[in-house]
Amino acid sequence: MSFSLEFQRQETHLVLPRYSPYILSENIYDLLFQYVLTPEREALLKKFIQKLDNYTKSNPQAPFSISLSALEFLGEGWQELKLLNWTEIPVAVFSIHFTSDASPEEKEESLAELQHLMLMNYDEEQHLIYIYPRNMIW
Repeated sequence: MSFSLEFQRQETHLVLPRYSPYILSENIYDLLFQYVLTPEREALLKKFIQKLDNYTKSNPQAPFSISLSALEFLGEGWQELKLLNWTEIPVAVFSIHFTSDASPEEKEESLAELQHLMLMNYDEEQHLIYIYPRNMIW
């Protein structure tokens, strides 16, 4: 396992509550649709809902969260999520760098080992790891 982690920043995220997220995405879309007034914002909302759907279909080892800055397109609409018991938490963001000769299996093993050590999610597109506070109940 050859990789390095580089601290990027601290972000404030909204975290999906632990209750049944499977029925949640359609309800969230209906609720938040009133805050998207342009086709561009609707596309961003659909992207958010797709991320939530993908999360619920995976075998999550950590909570679903999204940065407040990623929800700016909703204006005050992101407050609706807080009314649904989404919680604001600080999240540490790290980039992960694998050695150039690391195989896909080695990368997967490294990520699995990191998941044993900390409560985290991996963003494969951006090669970022979101690390949640150790005192977070999950």
